Amino acid sequence: MRDRVSNGNFLPFRSTKGMPSTYACILRRLSAVILPAETSTSPRYLFFFSTLLIGGLGIYKFTINVFKKHHLYGIVGSLLSVVYYLFNLGTLQHYYVPFEMFAVEFALLPWIYLFSYDYLKHRKRTSLFLLFITSLFSASMGFAATLFYAYLFGLGMWLFTVSIISSKRL
Repeated sequence: MRDRVSNGNFLPFRSTKGMPSTYACILRRLSAVILPAETSTSPRYLFFFSTLLIGGLGIYKFTINVFKKHHLYGIVGSLLSVVYYLFNLGTLQHYYVPFEMFAVEFALLPWIYLFSYDYLKHRKRTSLFLLFITSLFSASMGFAATLFYAYLFGLGMWLFTVSIISSKRL
């Protein structure tokens, strides 16, 4: 036992089910008050299905906002992007073996991209405030450093590309 503790294989604060994120715990407590408790896992299923809905709506709003000039192509492109975002193999893998930080990333990543794009285009303080709030809610993605690094790299590349394209149009 002492060898397992010193090597980090067994730590007393870790359980066999993994560490739940803060937002999953909050949602579990709120749904226990609001919803009738049928099973002990129903709040978790509610959380994961709501992340699917929030992520799909976010990618739709994001692509509609990016393709605002082309009305018909924007609607068709947005619907196709939602279908791809919901049914690609990465999403199926993340929801087959659910882990809260991937579900939070799936739900909030399109909204972060949307609010950062809105802020770069229009310089509105509301977009910056919504970006701050969304980033605050997505803090549970930082539990795994590699997921946070991939998110930060992708967002940095997106902001760099949008700022270069915006500067050439001026």
